[in-house]
Amino acid sequence: MKMNHPFCYFSVQQSILASMDRDRVISWLKWNDRNGCYDDDDCDDEGLPRLDFAMAARYMRDQIAEF
Repeated sequence: MKMNHPFCYFSVQQSILASMDRDRVISWLKWNDRNGCYDDDDCDDEGLPRLDFAMAARYMRDQIAEF
């Protein structure tokens, strides 16, 4: 994880969650965990259900808590 990227700042993370913008949350998840399966294409390729906002936000909160 690049520590100079805006996504690493808590205030930015909270802003992303507050925006309730699924695409922004998924962008953060992909940035934070490049091996994860978060966007629609990856989920489709893996035969997994696509993430809705609530699930994506939960994954993001869980990953933030790990810092």
